[in-house]
Amino acid sequence: MQTTTNDPQPTHLTFFGDSIFDNRPYVYSDEETVGAWASREIPRATSMRAVDGHTTENLLKILTALPEKVDPSESAVISIGGNDALQAQGILYQPTTAVGLAFRELQPVLQAFRANYIRVLEEALKRFAVSNLRVCTIYNGVPDLPAESRTALGLFNDIITEEAGLRGIKVIDLRIVCAKPECYSEISPIEPSDHGAEQITLAVRDSFGLKAA
Repeated sequence: MQTTTNDPQPTHLTFFGDSIFDNRPYVYSDEETVGAWASREIPRATSMRAVDGHTTENLLKILTALPEKVDPSESAVISIGGNDALQAQGILYQPTTAVGLAFRELQPVLQAFRANYIRVLEEALKRFAVSNLRVCTIYNGVPDLPAESRTALGLFNDIITEEAGLRGIKVIDLRIVCAKPECYSEISPIEPSDHGAEQITLAVRDSFGLKAA
């Protein structure tokens, strides 16, 4: 469902996902969270439904509990998949005799992620107009991230961008948004810092074409 120029503009934005949005444990004050930055920089009412540690399966439970309706006053942004990838990282260090066999071992993990991610998108589209929905890639600029992990994240991100693109959903590429070391927390380097939270919020705001608050 696409909105037209005559459709009402969304007046409320909800953040769904994991610690990329719910980053309070990894910054030094409440003012450094994505939620706080959103309240300052996004000229819309905002809600935080993201939960640290959540996977696609957790998000599915949240989405399916929402009413099934497309409300033109509601918009949403989803950042999910990083914890799915983390749960699968052990497979990167299993012994193998060929690169091709390693990719074959990854296929069941990727297929399961794709199936869950498709369900996330389909459930989201029952509740939000496609023009009011955004999804994020998994960032890969984490300081000292091993090369093999960066490569594996690319496979998850391919699924995110492909499945979003097939449905006409705009993608916010956090690999570009959070490309600098200062975007990552000193408390836990795989989480957003104050600067990272700011950059993520501004990217979300700009993706929706909203003017600065």
